Amino acid sequence: ELVPSKIVFTRKPAPPPLGYKNKVRWVVCGNYESRKEGEENYSGGADAAAFRCLVHQASQHQWSGASIDIKTAFLNAEVKPSESEDVILVKPPAFFVERNMMSKDVVFQPLRAVYGFRKSPRLWSQHRDDKFQKMEVEATIESKKVKLRFTPLDSEPNLWKIHRDDDGDQEMKALGLMMTYVDDIFTVGPRGLVEAVIAKIQSTWASTPPDWVGLKPLRFLGMEVSTFKDENRWDVWHVSQKSYIQDLVGNDAGLKPKVVPITRDQCVPSVPEEPPTIEQVRSAQKEVGELLWTVTRTRPDLMYTVAKMSALVTKDPLKVIEISAQAKGYLKNTAAEGLNFRKSTTGEKTLCAFSDASYAPDGECSHGCTIISYQGSTMMWKSGRQSVVSLSTAESELLEIIEALTAGESLFVMLNELEEGILKVAWCDSQAAVSILSCEGGSWRTRHLRIRASFARDIVQRGEWALHHMGGLEMIADIGTKPLTSSRLRFLKKLMNLEEIKNDRVPEENIEIEEKSGIVKEGVAVDLEKISKAVKVITLLAVLGSAEAEGEEVKEKEDEEGDGSGERGAPRTVEDPFCCHAEEAPYRSEEHTSEL
Repeated sequence: ELVPSKIVFTRKPAPPPLGYKNKVRWVVCGNYESRKEGEENYSGGADAAAFRCLVHQASQHQWSGASIDIKTAFLNAEVKPSESEDVILVKPPAFFVERNMMSKDVVFQPLRAVYGFRKSPRLWSQHRDDKFQKMEVEATIESKKVKLRFTPLDSEPNLWKIHRDDDGDQEMKALGLMMTYVDDIFTVGPRGLVEAVIAKIQSTWASTPPDWVGLKPLRFLGMEVSTFKDENRWDVWHVSQKSYIQDLVGNDAGLKPKVVPITRDQCVPSVPEEPPTIEQVRSAQKEVGELLWTVTRTRPDLMYTVAKMSALVTKDPLKVIEISAQAKGYLKNTAAEGLNFRKSTTGEKTLCAFSDASYAPDGECSHGCTIISYQGSTMMWKSGRQSVVSLSTAESELLEIIEALTAGESLFVMLNELEEGILKVAWCDSQAAVSILSCEGGSWRTRHLRIRASFARDIVQRGEWALHHMGGLEMIADIGTKPLTSSRLRFLKKLMNLEEIKNDRVPEENIEIEEKSGIVKEGVAVDLEKISKAVKVITLLAVLGSAEAEGEEVKEKEDEEGDGSGERGAPRTVEDPFCCHAEEAPYRSEEHTSEL
């Protein structure tokens, strides 16, 4: 079988001073290769949740971390054609033939997994995994020399446990962890262990110098990983996508920073006047794809926004583009935010599954959200419309509890291979749903729910999971069920350890303040410090009994500072700031009330 080939020229990012490097590859046009019956080309990739498990373990043990890239990885794997397969021959690239560097009558037989073949990723992954399973590493840990081996987790083959090579050690306690993603290797553990593992990899394959995790972020799986010290001098691991977000929103000079990713007005169902065009649908798909990459990696605060956009791609693509502009403005204002993984101070090994549901917000299926955390670190999240129409709020909450327990179990099997004694707790803000799962008996109206929730009832009543009620204020899953005000959003993000580590936010005077009603006012934001000083001056004058002078002072202060509070409707004149009516109060937004 003859297959064409070509030359690919690329420019890849590189360290200063150039900031780029030129790269050329001779690749095979694998799309011309005929498909065989029973062909297996699957090669699994590293899961983002598994990587967050690795980062969490590193933060708890205060390990070091480093990443290394294997050069021309595919070419290390041999091609062993079977007797039943045809021999594949490769034609020379037209680039070489046109320049008389090769004859068009010459063909080549690939002996390695050349880039472009459909089976090359699978061949490389099999070669890599076979090498690691046979690899032995000698390292110095706590002034003792130990021999180490690598064992992949049964639940996640791309996450490897580094343990002692002792026949009597049946538990194989993890001394470090390693994650593989195609040709990228990320290792965490004590410094001496990581150095020994990297040295062994470099002696096995040609690779780049290692990048160590520190204040300067390194990239892995599309995420930027760094560490910083907290108030107790513990290393806090920070995972973000700052560079990707800046590239995403940096080219749009007219994009204004926002404080919420989606407004309530944008969530109201609407029917477009004209049927959407193919170009509009494709543009909407592009917008969803760009934001979806951030949601699946480091930004759970955008999951409700992206879920709403995904549901409208073919129905109302113009609204998707409108919501995308709002979400990108929010990302511009919060580009430095990411997930923080801190060392647990209590040592309790508690896996928490939070679930919440918004009952039929559009008159159809309810919208649910699930968030899984372990020892305070956010590990998994999901937001979307439920698969069936619920008849009550309790039913929608019950369906989401089932989703949360399922997601919690998928994370538990990974954590359970790394450590023992994990307690599993599910939290819900619906007393009715908790009662249906925990108690016997009940009304005939909830009989069908007990049958539907038999899986959840079984694991709760057998004691595998504890189920408790939680007040709606602290329910972090609320972030993925409805549009929120900026103050509520900040509160929930803090509970999820979704924060920034540097004070590099967009200046407040450039932020477009948005109220719950969705009405927007551009201009200078309220200077709360000046307002606080003005109130103190007015109070002092009131004590002196100079009411008339007090009114003049307030007027002068307002003229000097300007009113950038973004209040709803037309500007109102308030004669006495201490006796204004409810409809005349100048600062009525929840945002400003909480901050004042």
